[in-house]
Amino acid sequence: MTSTIFARAGLVGLVVATGTAAIAQQATPPAAKPSAQQQYDAATALDQGTDANAALAAWTAFAARFEPGTRTWAIGTVRKGGALYRLARLDEAAKTIRTGLAALPATDATLAEDRFNAHMMLGKIAADSLDYADATAEYGKAEAAATDDATRVGAMLAGARMQVFTDPAAAQGALDRADAIAARMNLGKTDQAALAQARLRLLLNTGRFAEANRMGPRVVNLLGGLTLNKVDLRDVAARSDAAIAALLARDADTAREYMAHTGAGRSTKGNFVAANLMEPPACGGDADLKPDDVAVVQFGVGDDGTTFNVEPIYSSGGGQKGLAFARAVRGWVWTPEDLKTLPPFFRYSVRLEMRCSTSFARPSIWQDFDSAFGDWLKTKGIARAGSDVGARGGARDATRRAQECGKLGAGARHSGGERHADAQSGARCRGTTGTGGQGGCAGGGSVGYARHGQAAVRGCHPHPAGTRILARPTLCDGRIADAERKALCR
Repeated sequence: MTSTIFARAGLVGLVVATGTAAIAQQATPPAAKPSAQQQYDAATALDQGTDANAALAAWTAFAARFEPGTRTWAIGTVRKGGALYRLARLDEAAKTIRTGLAALPATDATLAEDRFNAHMMLGKIAADSLDYADATAEYGKAEAAATDDATRVGAMLAGARMQVFTDPAAAQGALDRADAIAARMNLGKTDQAALAQARLRLLLNTGRFAEANRMGPRVVNLLGGLTLNKVDLRDVAARSDAAIAALLARDADTAREYMAHTGAGRSTKGNFVAANLMEPPACGGDADLKPDDVAVVQFGVGDDGTTFNVEPIYSSGGGQKGLAFARAVRGWVWTPEDLKTLPPFFRYSVRLEMRCSTSFARPSIWQDFDSAFGDWLKTKGIARAGSDVGARGGARDATRRAQECGKLGAGARHSGGERHADAQSGARCRGTTGTGGQGGCAGGGSVGYARHGQAAVRGCHPHPAGTRILARPTLCDGRIADAERKALCR
């Protein structure tokens, strides 16, 4: 939207200035309140910077000038939601954006960019919560609001990534449409690779491993091939995906080659230990998970020890099962102190193989004892003030599990250590994890690791929307340290 929406504000400022001049000799006038146009211009400039808190304050003050429900109020509210999004206050962001969208004139072509950005952010928020159906709907609305081919293809690509796990046939159609538009554009190789990589994951998750194995080298080559210098996060992501495809196609030599070029096992500082809370999903459930189902899930671990940007990469049992595994990972929590010595590069994007657990919840023996003891006291007519025996027992169990996880984690070194428990073990700490990274990965990085059978595929992996074709970087938010964010979200 252009800055002319407040053209008349200058006239108002002129009248105020004239009146003030008339009494200048009598008293020093107070500082003039900025006009609406000035506030709008200042808030827009802050949107282009890195201080999301300042942008939030600016758009909040701007929107407060207008009657709720009006066009200008809606613009300010939607953009306020954008600032909340960049601060990773996602629930508030979604509510604010939806409130503004409801009042944003749907037929006003000058607001198409605001509508597009709003729906893209809502789509990403839904994707972060693993609500891929809602995310797909929002990306579809963004596609409808797009005003040029680049943003339209970006929305199609984002939607197709969701549909790989909810509606593969629709994902195929979306990628076909995107390719048709891309054919008349002068797309850079990085953007071509983004489209090809989405198709590669579609092939992986629909069991077309031979085709995926042929697609893998194309993605890698579009990003510059198997170079050893000037390697960035997109490179190692493509190599990791290509290695998984080769492995599933029983092309072990190619898998090993790509794995070697991901740079796994290079970190010499810190350990990626097991989480304090690291429960795999139980077999069965709504997704009907089976002990033989395998999924590769990717996630990041923030400074506070919680996970973010959780997403399935591959699932042997279909998309819904992959999402079920990913939902389990969203609840995992690390102790921040355990990660202090590990560079953020090695925890912003972790991949692991998962299987479901056949174990079931067992009450603490102390809980049974506590209950029986309480019943006995009642027969003696003795009232007790309370008991924390059961709580202590439960805490002991939790502590013991955390210690066990920690011991396992301490054994997983960056030189390629791994943890794995099969579906029958019922272990609390399970899944295959690995830590490593490409020493030359530009801009801070990630850990990738996937285990299939007897081979392993590891590598740095980028945040999902790290290509220029997308309207907004998906990890440029407050959960990433400023220095790392500048490198990742360039």
